[in-house]
Amino acid sequence: MVDITRQEIKTTQEIESLKYNELIRYAVSINIKYQRQSKDVLLQMVLDRVEQLIEAEALVQAEHDEETFKREGGQVSEIKIEVEKPKSVEPKKRVVDVHVTESQKLILENDNISKSEKMRRLYRRGMTIADIHRVLESHYSFTYGVIDRYRKMIAKDN
Repeated sequence: MVDITRQEIKTTQEIESLKYNELIRYAVSINIKYQRQSKDVLLQMVLDRVEQLIEAEALVQAEHDEETFKREGGQVSEIKIEVEKPKSVEPKKRVVDVHVTESQKLILENDNISKSEKMRRLYRRGMTIADIHRVLESHYSFTYGVIDRYRKMIAKDN
């Protein structure tokens, strides 16, 4: 494991202001394996790692202070270490710019039907799979699977 110096540890504000490529370089410099994470996921991983590094550094410093104090003939009482917890990062919501008709709005506002049924009904009313997944904030693959099964069921009936 590479020894990380205090100068390499950035503050939470510095880390949050990094651009994605800078964040990747910083993550690698503090021994995080980068595996194509989104910026929000990588940011949380970096903040967690920095917290670990700060805690580890504080423990090493406390042990060093305890040894020094004992060498000088003193008694060590309880040592308390307080580490500032970084705030959690919430992903930014994308603004959805999709034209929705009145009949589609009624479907979206209906809480008595499942998400899958909403997908099928919106698809029947002409909405694309991509627009359905954006409006319902579901994964594209889930939306595609629901619509694909619906198409196969319709083809089988005809």
